[in-house]
Amino acid sequence: MRVVFNFPGEFGYFTDIYEYCTILRSKGIEVHYIGVGSADTITEHEVEGVRVTAIPSGAGLRSVLKKMTEITDSLKPDIVHNFNFRGCVLLPLLSRYKKARWIVDVRSRYAGNIRGNSRFHWIRNRMTWVETFPYHHILVITEPLRRMLFPSPRPVDLIPLGASKSRFSGKNRSGMRKDTRNEHNIPEHAPVLLYAGIVHPKRKTGDLIDAFNLVRQSGVDAYFFFVGAGDNPEFLEDLKKKADDYGLNGSVIFTGRVPYYEVRKYYFASDIGLSYTPVGTPFELQPSTKLIEYMMSGLVSVSNKTKMAEIYVKDNINGVLCGDGADGLASGMHRALKVLEDPGAMIRNAREAVEEYDWERIVTDRLLPYYKKILTK
Repeated sequence: MRVVFNFPGEFGYFTDIYEYCTILRSKGIEVHYIGVGSADTITEHEVEGVRVTAIPSGAGLRSVLKKMTEITDSLKPDIVHNFNFRGCVLLPLLSRYKKARWIVDVRSRYAGNIRGNSRFHWIRNRMTWVETFPYHHILVITEPLRRMLFPSPRPVDLIPLGASKSRFSGKNRSGMRKDTRNEHNIPEHAPVLLYAGIVHPKRKTGDLIDAFNLVRQSGVDAYFFFVGAGDNPEFLEDLKKKADDYGLNGSVIFTGRVPYYEVRKYYFASDIGLSYTPVGTPFELQPSTKLIEYMMSGLVSVSNKTKMAEIYVKDNINGVLCGDGADGLASGMHRALKVLEDPGAMIRNAREAVEEYDWERIVTDRLLPYYKKILTK
């Protein structure tokens, strides 16, 4: 079986694609990833056996799509599995190789900056709906996304998000924890909180800095890894300035963009994982990959209370559910810090709760049978 993934991003930064590609390859599937890179010319390399072709990002979307189609056709794949992005509708239309089965994988809704701009959100989500039309098969990660795509000209199947049990329970966990803390001058026994994810005003990530400041003001000598970036570098600089204005220099560590295969060292160096999904935006209809990773990796997870968070977190049993905004998040942080006095039961419960969402199990029990099914039709 030969599978091609197309996505306008650099390989190694999109968790779901990375896990799909590397696990499929480990099972003997021939896997190719076609994305973008920083070089001026098309480059090729391998990552864990996955053949990666990188198209210059400065070429423009039209040129990237054309090159994606040409390279995909030259590979003569059995399956083309595209994670949805603006413009992906053109790929199956431009393709001249007609033997492949084309899958579009819808992972998110459109979420605008203004809560009341519902009509605009609806239009953008309808665009996503239209973009699925040329594909043979459609995948989603939640029931709300499935409903968003109805009525559909194709079956809409669901495969959930996951987290890597093997990747987040490494043998050198204690060594990586010590090295990462030493690198950032964090005392061995100091509590460390972690936020990993997109940094953007839509996600109100500034609330996390406000909440952490309240925790520090209460006299707790804690540290905070802020792992991630976004397409709004000015906002990240604003967050750094906010931390400076609070006097949090040295206690809030902004790492910027980190490749997925390197991010685990920050998980291992931390004690508490923070997941924040702004209520009142379409984001609350999407599960958090990072929340599942926190629970899988043995962190005490803190999430504001949303319907999606409640699928995974049972308050005070396998994690902490809290309110919104700085005050709600600070309260959740305080409760998690209290749990650190004896976290064993909560950590065990958390790992058991997300065991079924291990990427290895998802690919083996859900994705591969799905591929085989659509190829026999």
